[in-house]
Amino acid sequence: MTDFFREVQEDLQRDRYLKLWRRFRYPLLGLVVGIIAAVALFVVLDDAKKSRREAEAARFVAAMAELEAGKSAEALAAFSALAKESEGGYVALAQLRMADALIRTGDDAGAVAALDALAKDARVEKPYKDLANLLAAERLIDTASPEEIDSRVATLMVADSPWRALARELKAASELKAGRTDAARATLSGLVDDPAATTGVRFRARELLDGLGGPLPSPEPAPAPDAPKSEAPPPESTAPASAAPEAPAPETPAEATGQ
Repeated sequence: MTDFFREVQEDLQRDRYLKLWRRFRYPLLGLVVGIIAAVALFVVLDDAKKSRREAEAARFVAAMAELEAGKSAEALAAFSALAKESEGGYVALAQLRMADALIRTGDDAGAVAALDALAKDARVEKPYKDLANLLAAERLIDTASPEEIDSRVATLMVADSPWRALARELKAASELKAGRTDAARATLSGLVDDPAATTGVRFRARELLDGLGGPLPSPEPAPAPDAPKSEAPPPESTAPASAAPEAPAPETPAEATGQ
């Protein structure tokens, strides 16, 4: 009897499940199909990204081969197209190589313009922008004023910048070019003592500083002002004070009566 009731209960549960399945099977199937489609789309897009990166890498390598072969104009065109069309890391690399190609053709102004464009490109990460500013300052070292060089490298000389030591080295070079020897000696002294600078940079700074006569002498401390002399109090008078007149002695009664 117990088995009969259990079988009845199981049939009722099965009927309930079948009704639920008939009611919700299409939404559930749609959800499963949607998940499968999303996964497939992700795989396709990931493959497309990989394929695009591989294609960009192939274009970059081909442009580099043209540049090394002396075909600067062809390489410049290839790098320019890659920089415009790329969405990944080849944006910065292509623009840096554009500047290199322009330098090889003798177009320093064009190279600086390309580097300036790289420094302002929103697609590029900050280390590449800072590097572009540094390279542009290096190309302008012979023609720009120290103030312009300073404005280009000022943001690179902060404590956490990876280009800090090289930026200070460029600053010292621009000061020397302008005849500001003392300013250059001060900059080089700071570079020699900079623990974040590489050994090579510190060595070059030391050699150049020694050639300029060494660090600037430390300013001598100003002598302390003389203490104001206190005026001596006037000497006390040693003359004896004049004696006060003595009061007359009172007369006796006899003297008063004429005795």
